[in-house]
Amino acid sequence: MTHYWLDPRFPGITTVTKVGCSDLPRLRRWCQQNGLPPQYIHNRKPFPHFDLLGPKQPEILRQEGMWEQLERFHML
Repeated sequence: MTHYWLDPRFPGITTVTKVGCSDLPRLRRWCQQNGLPPQYIHNRKPFPHFDLLGPKQPEILRQEGMWEQLERFHML
């Protein structure tokens, strides 16, 4: 899920994609396979998630074929 997001800690970042999975080991593997640090997973029930932002966000969305998200949030 991608949504608009503003946080002064991340100047210039206007969107975040929540990559969620109820299977925490699977989410950890996904992070590692994509060069993302699994220690930043938000381990919240019922769905742990990783906040994908910055340059990796459009890269991963392209990789996953999430064209609608890329278009809607002007990342193409």
